[in-house]
Amino acid sequence: MGHIFYDLETSDLDRNFGQIFQIGMIYTDDDLNEIERKEIRARRNPWIVPSPGALLTTGFGDEELEDEKTTMFEFVGELKSWLNDKDWPLTFWGYNSLRFDEPVLQNALHQNLEEPFLTSSAKNWGEARNSKSDVLSFVKAVHIYAPDVLTLEEKNSYGSVSISLLKVCGQNGIGLNEETAHDAMADIEATLEVARKLKKEAPEIWDQMMKMRNKDDVENFMKENSVFAYSNAPQRGNFVAEHMMATAVAQNAGYANEHIVFDLRYDPAEYLDKTVDELVALLKTEDEDHWKQPLHTLRKNQQPILMPQELAGPVMPDDLDEETLKMRAKMVHSNADFQKRIAEAAKKARPVFEDGAEPEQQIFDFVGRAHNKDVKNWMEDFKSGDWDRRAELIKDFPKRFEQALKDQPSIRRFQTFAQRIMFADAPEKMDDTAKQKYAEALYNRLTTEDKDVPWMTLPKARAQIEEIVEDRKTNPDTRWKEKTDEQIAELRTYYDRLETRLKTAAFGASDPGNDNAPEANKTAQKQNRNPKRGM
Repeated sequence: MGHIFYDLETSDLDRNFGQIFQIGMIYTDDDLNEIERKEIRARRNPWIVPSPGALLTTGFGDEELEDEKTTMFEFVGELKSWLNDKDWPLTFWGYNSLRFDEPVLQNALHQNLEEPFLTSSAKNWGEARNSKSDVLSFVKAVHIYAPDVLTLEEKNSYGSVSISLLKVCGQNGIGLNEETAHDAMADIEATLEVARKLKKEAPEIWDQMMKMRNKDDVENFMKENSVFAYSNAPQRGNFVAEHMMATAVAQNAGYANEHIVFDLRYDPAEYLDKTVDELVALLKTEDEDHWKQPLHTLRKNQQPILMPQELAGPVMPDDLDEETLKMRAKMVHSNADFQKRIAEAAKKARPVFEDGAEPEQQIFDFVGRAHNKDVKNWMEDFKSGDWDRRAELIKDFPKRFEQALKDQPSIRRFQTFAQRIMFADAPEKMDDTAKQKYAEALYNRLTTEDKDVPWMTLPKARAQIEEIVEDRKTNPDTRWKEKTDEQIAELRTYYDRLETRLKTAAFGASDPGNDNAPEANKTAQKQNRNPKRGM
């Protein structure tokens, strides 16, 4: 078994519509000794407008975005090949990776016709599955349960302890600074050093958090420990953890990754007879009042911070003794009807999440069993074929999947992704008319004035630049205070060049905004008010 420490630099904070530009990876053994490392960079996808914030943060410019030889399709293929050569099962690590890097990587795989859930997959059917872990979760756990290990004195803008990678490293003798941060390789080297420090200096907390890497291990822990400490430490800048001595009640009846726990500071006798609707109301309590009731949700697949009683000292309430904890836990566990009502209430209380209309938003719209094998075979054929074969597969998709598209229209997204790959990697294999139409649609998509489209556009990017400029004028503590006027000017120039490239590809030397432009360009200008979605 090996470990992959990885970090991404991306075009945007949007997990669906952003793009990876760089990945840094270090492969280690179980003792965190480095075995091999890998860095891959990709050029900008034609349908991506990087956000100004991302470019100011990473320092990427024209050379990195436009001149890199490796396309995103090639990037994903190289990544998969490198990982497949390692000793599986693997544990994937990052810093704030469960919240950001993990879903971004999933979407990159999905949009390039790969199995998106690689970090929890098995190499072959029936073999042990990969797992995922987050050094940020370990930092939080150590800060709570072994507070002398890390020096964390600096505050963030919220007034609470700063646990950013840069601040953690800076206060604990690990080489990362403002100049080297936000390079994927530098960040992951620092992340690995933090992990080594925690493993060495807080071994009990390390070992316990290692047991929280996947939902099966979390379930086993809750079964083996009728009473345990649960620290809910949100994955955001304002690090304020809520602690409780808890017992597991029931799994959400509609979502297997969620489990409801009961805060044993409260007497279960007061809640055992509540109806499903009353329990729903408790679970839906918001803000500060949420912590004034006993029912709480934990995500089993997000490495929750759970500790056995023997490690729970730092959060144990003074007014609770062991006998009371055991008695209250037993009251919950001996009432099967209460557990059943909790499971149903959790299902009813959970917000409804619907897949979006765009192909990028349909990652969780899994292909039905009737068509899954054929779709996977089509994707494998596409990836292994030459560009002529790939062009045939795209063309034949509607006929081949006629019934599948009637049963599940979202399956068309795989044809859309394949068409994008063709346009980015081998446009010479496209029919000239089709290529021209695609370039025009791309121009319309990225220059639209419609603020409601979910992807980044040139008008949005330019508006964000002005917001950054205003913030630098009025806020002395802005994150952009170290950025220069020259860097802002370079950003504006980059977006101007990008628009020129898009316009030239779509219309040649003519200007779609000119009333004297050819009729086709006037049509494109009109379409620009209604950008084509799902291209």
